[in-house]
Formats: sequence, structure tokens, C-alpha cells
Amino acid sequence: MVNNPEKFIDEYIPLKPRILSFQFEPVKGDNKRIFNMINDLKENGVRVGIAINPGTEIDEIKEFLPYIHMVLVMTVWAGLGGQELIPKTVDKVRSLKKYLDENDLDLDIEVDGGINEKTAKDVIEAGANILVSGSYILNSDDPKIAINRLKDSL
Repeated sequence: MVNNPEKFIDEYIPLKPRILSFQFEPVKGDNKRIFNMINDLKENGVRVGIAINPGTEIDEIKEFLPYIHMVLVMTVWAGLGGQELIPKTVDKVRSLKKYLDENDLDLDIEVDGGINEKTAKDVIEAGANILVSGSYILNSDDPKIAINRLKDSL
């Protein structure tokens, strides 16, 4: 999460990323700035994601959804690994998925934070199709076993 995502977009575009997500909250309310970033990424062949914190409602990003490829729903507050998933964020994923389906929008829904063998199934059932599970895997005694537990929980 940075206050000036355009600077980093300009630095990352030459690396030819497949997708780049920017955090919504630092640019919230500046729709021209948001659309400029979306267009800049797309014009450079980069798929666009918008990341939202637990306190941001889906309604706040709806106008951008037809123009992007992914929403990253942070299921914890960014900045500290190993946090537990905030339960209300599962409802946010469900609400986003319902809105996408009702409006015939084909976007990925990524979740990040507190993903383990207990929470993975919940967020997938809610509509997520990309899971980030950092601390659960990296802090395990055997990352391969942790990954297999995640897969088995689905």
C-alpha cells in the first residue's frame, strides 16, 4: 500500500507483469486518477486489479469493476502477517461475487489474509477463486504439507 501508486506502476510496467493491483484507499475519491491508472496499465498490456481493505465497501469500487480484471479483498488489515481472517470479509466476498454475477462481469476475486485450511473453503464458497496464504504456509513445519492441507480442505 503506497500513497503514490502511479510511481510504482511506471517502475513495474517495463518488467511486463501479467497483472498489477493497486490499493484503492490512497486514491479513493479521485476517480480521474483511478481511471488514468487503469488505462495506463491496460494500454501497456497489463491486467488491472484493485485491492481493498476490510473497511472499504464494495459499493465504493463498483464503477471501476467493468474496466478491471480482479478485485483483491484484503481479509485482514495490511501490514502484519499471521493475522486471523476477519469474518465479515467473507460476506464482502459473497456480496462482490453476487454483484459480478448479476452484472455479467467476469473478474477474479482474490483474498489475502488469514487463509488456512479452515478459512479457505469459506472464501471459495463465497466466490473467491485466488487465495493468498503466506503465513500459514511459510510458518508451517512443512510447507508442502500445509499446501496439501489447503488443497484437501476444498
